[in-house]
Amino acid sequence: MKKRCCVVGIIFLILTLCLPAALAQNAPSDTLGGPLNDFTVTDSEGRVWTASEILREKKALLINLWTTWCGPCRNEFPFLQAAYEKWQDQVEVLAISVEPNDSDEKLRAFGQELGLTFPLISGAASAPALSFAPSSIPTTVAVDRFGNIALILVGSQTSEGAFERIFSALCDDSYQAGTTWNRLPSARPTFEAPEESALSAALGRHDRLRFSSGSNGTWPMLIEGNAVRSSNAGQDDTVSLLSVQIDAQENEALQFSFQISSEALCDSMTISLDGERVKTFSGIRPQDRWTIPLGQHTVDIQYVKDQMDAAGEDCVWLSDFRLLIDEAQDFLIEQEARYPHAEATALQFAGAREIIFPGAEELLYQLYRCEHYYLKEGDVSVLLKLSNEIDPETAALYQSSDQSLRPATDYITENGYAFPCSVGTLASTGYIATALTAVIVAPEGITGLSSALCFGDAQDIDTLTDALQAQYGRTVSWEYLSDDTMPVD
Repeated sequence: MKKRCCVVGIIFLILTLCLPAALAQNAPSDTLGGPLNDFTVTDSEGRVWTASEILREKKALLINLWTTWCGPCRNEFPFLQAAYEKWQDQVEVLAISVEPNDSDEKLRAFGQELGLTFPLISGAASAPALSFAPSSIPTTVAVDRFGNIALILVGSQTSEGAFERIFSALCDDSYQAGTTWNRLPSARPTFEAPEESALSAALGRHDRLRFSSGSNGTWPMLIEGNAVRSSNAGQDDTVSLLSVQIDAQENEALQFSFQISSEALCDSMTISLDGERVKTFSGIRPQDRWTIPLGQHTVDIQYVKDQMDAAGEDCVWLSDFRLLIDEAQDFLIEQEARYPHAEATALQFAGAREIIFPGAEELLYQLYRCEHYYLKEGDVSVLLKLSNEIDPETAALYQSSDQSLRPATDYITENGYAFPCSVGTLASTGYIATALTAVIVAPEGITGLSSALCFGDAQDIDTLTDALQAQYGRTVSWEYLSDDTMPVD
């Protein structure tokens, strides 16, 4: 399943969820990790289903809460049906409408139209049986073999693989009571981890380097000649891991070669030192090397897959691990020189004029979360400066007009990261302004650093101030911050 990233306060991804008015104020009594209250329902074909009896025969029960008028519910049913056909010997699905007007006749017609074979339960039949109601629909509730709720997912699942991941995790022989997920469970590794001796032979024999791979549910790195490669290509929300335990001497450093072919920003190779992330790489990058200053440490190198679109070969390769002493400082200086650094993170607009809204700064910030406002129609160069605390490999620029997310390292210059942008007008684009936001993209999510709003026409600014005056009943005006146009840095 593929989802787009969102930047809190700047990039809004609107999930289309249908909200039954009658259910909006009901709170669930069945909770994640707790037991499902037993219930009995009759489906649209007259068959009687009891939850506890289903779980005596099968390993899991999936309850889908929906209505016939909900578009996202309709969209996910073909994927659920395809997964059900593969797993129906081990999993039962009950699609329970929460709409009282969804009659058995209406459900039968709906099921025939979409070719559904799992039980459909009408809203009237489900009302007295269920002890909880969803806050939004569709909602998926997965119940394990022990009768406990292992997963509650709100929103439409847009792939067959999403449901297969749920079924596979619940039916796995290693599944244990008390297991819960707050998102789709990751696919389980399908490869055996190489032995330590085999890893050492491939990556560089050294009595003070110990290699291990694939532990605690992570996917292993697999040996490929004199290198290892990640094994989780195409597996959303998974991690492929190589750990290196090191007994380093004073002033010693670990160096290794790597190659990465992945989606920029979102599928990434992260390097952690004793559990703290120190470096990230992503995108298409041919053979390169990286050096880490050390003492006695454990270095973890992970290929982290998210739910964004895959790119390249969706893989990372690692090789040629070595400990450096005399050359270590030279390599570290070389690495530092790869990136331009600044005292503070900032966005600068070349050729644009900065404007202000006197007395309305707080209102504008609450609405747009932007620190600066500019006026410039047409092409504009945006220079991003990054402080030393930020890993440039994780930085990007988001542009609202085309929803692009561009890696900073694709636009590196001596003075910073220079992005060519185009700013249109309300008449030409339908947008009153273009938001440009510097962000950090990490496995945990996207974080905004600095943002600005650029208008393409003075008339568009007047349109905004008129709208604010009408909405908030206060006069809002604007003016240029100075007479100068921002020069190119």
